[in-house]
Amino acid sequence: MYNCQQALIAHLEAGGFSDARTIAAYAGQLKEAVKLTQLIPALLPVYILGRPAAQEPYHQFDLLVITESQLLEKKTSKNLNLQLAAQVAAYLQTSYIWKPLSGAGVYELDREELDARLILQDARFTVIALGLKIYDRT
Repeated sequence: MYNCQQALIAHLEAGGFSDARTIAAYAGQLKEAVKLTQLIPALLPVYILGRPAAQEPYHQFDLLVITESQLLEKKTSKNLNLQLAAQVAAYLQTSYIWKPLSGAGVYELDREELDARLILQDARFTVIALGLKIYDRT
């Protein structure tokens, strides 16, 4: 689980998302708006569930794509967030296999399971969650 998350972070960093100030594991930042403001735009993976000991092990993450909303520019802000989420989704569609940070094997994204959900759209932040199902072939 942890190794998959770290490899996912490294894979996203290698994708060159210059619009994202932060690419790191989620650590409860949504509860502290002051901290969140310093991090965004951000890509934050959150572990949801998995079957690490199954015949075909997998892990599911929500990849939070977070940007700042502006009251007077709500339409523009939402579009910027959608653009960043779309860029990440497109990258993962074409770069759906990546190596672990150490050891053999690969992690493989189930592209058919990739989904996007709006989590939050308020006066300060826009949060879109990309649902990822990653097969652990390490």
